Amino acid sequence: DLPSHSENVDIELQLVSLALEAIYAANTTFAPATNGHSTQREENLHHRDKADAFLTQFQRLPVAWVVCDRLLALPTNGANSTDANAAMTLTQRRFFAAQTLHSKCRTEIHQLPPDTLPSLRDSLLQHFSNCALLSTGGEKALVTRLGM
Repeated sequence: DLPSHSENVDIELQLVSLALEAIYAANTTFAPATNGHSTQREENLHHRDKADAFLTQFQRLPVAWVVCDRLLALPTNGANSTDANAAMTLTQRRFFAAQTLHSKCRTEIHQLPPDTLPSLRDSLLQHFSNCALLSTGGEKALVTRLGM
């Protein structure tokens, strides 16, 4: 019932982005249902549950290393203070990526060949530095998560 995962980073990045959109869209519909809107709310919650299951599976895959690195590398200049929704969406995606990498570094580092560990370290440090330079609350949470 869930979409299949792919080892192709670009495809998986698109699928993860769609799943994250479904999660966050469903989270905005938690207002009490009135006037027959319960069907839409239930449908949103169903999509959120499927997206959550998809993302949970994704977090265990080796391809998650690269996909999360790319999510963290998304440019922040397109999400400025005049577009609060875009900024929030970007922060949510990046936090998901940081959380996933944090968990994988603690429990699934064996998925990576030893010769790639310096590259992982360098990438995490770069993301940490980039987030530390920004002053928003969401970026501070990323710094904390990436600080491992």
